[in-house]
Amino acid sequence: QMTEIAKKLADSGAVVPAKTKTQFDSLNKDFESLRKRFGVPLPAPAAGRGGGGGGRGAPPPDPENVLARTATLKNQLTSVWETPSAAMVGQYTEAKADMPKAIADANAWLTRAAAVSQALKKSDITLTVPPPVK
Repeated sequence: QMTEIAKKLADSGAVVPAKTKTQFDSLNKDFESLRKRFGVPLPAPAAGRGGGGGGRGAPPPDPENVLARTATLKNQLTSVWETPSAAMVGQYTEAKADMPKAIADANAWLTRAAAVSQALKKSDITLTVPPPVK
C-alpha cells in the first residue's frame, strides 16, 4: 500500500493537500526503517525472480532485521545440546532488548499511520492500517 500511495501522490494529477503529502512522506520514510527491522520485503520487480535456497549455508540475517536475527538465534539455541556459548548468550541479550523496542516503534508508527490514513481518505486514497500489537 505504501508504494502504491507514494506513486499516487507523486502523480501530478493527484489533488492532495501539501500537509497530507508531507505527513505521508514522513510516514513512508519511517516505514522504510521499520520494514527492514521486521524483514518486510520490497515489492517484487515485474520480471521473474530466481530461486534461492535458505537452510544450511544461507547467509546470516541482515543485522537490521530484528525478527530474522531473533528467529535465527532461536533455531541455533534449540539445535544444540550443550550449554550455549558466550556469543549466543550475548546475541540473546541483544535480541531480548531489541525486539520489544522494535514492536514499540511499530506500534507508534501504526498510530501515526492511522491518523495519516484519515487525512488521505479525504483525498479518496485508502491506507488500511491494522491496530497496534499488544
